[in-house]
Amino acid sequence: MYAFSALAALVAALVMLANDVPMTLIVATFSLAAIIVLYIASALLWEALSGAQEVDLRPAAAIPQTPERTFPLSPAMAQATQLAVTVQGVVLGLVFAFLGSREATATIKVGAVALVVGVILGLLLYALVVIEVPGNSCAAMAGVLFNWCLWSASYGLTCVVCSLFDQTLTKG
Repeated sequence: MYAFSALAALVAALVMLANDVPMTLIVATFSLAAIIVLYIASALLWEALSGAQEVDLRPAAAIPQTPERTFPLSPAMAQATQLAVTVQGVVLGLVFAFLGSREATATIKVGAVALVVGVILGLLLYALVVIEVPGNSCAAMAGVLFNWCLWSASYGLTCVVCSLFDQTLTKG
């Protein structure tokens, strides 16, 4: 599924490249594809380095508490999601504060939409995991939502940064 996401971002960037789309948006979309590919590579490396040890994703109440198992999934996921939502919300607020009465570029508009989507996904995920992640299927869904939330944040932030370098990216 993650490979499909990377492929979709790459195809979108190539379609943009073939059409009259601002170079900043094309670079941001290629960056999103690269971020997803780096995530996939990192996850594969992480799994290889872990020695393929199986992770126990049962609810915290069902896991015997030992020194090795003291941090359940729900609080960790909820805290990380809170951080992702906060960062995206702050960046979104800063974008609109600094934009003022000026017209936003297409790249800034797409970045703002990506940040809003990330906030919505983060809030949805937080609502689902704040109490408990009840099993492997729910943990997998939480992982997918969390990755989408982070990828939305990555795309929104990359769009904002690429807009800052608009003249550099469009000189030719």
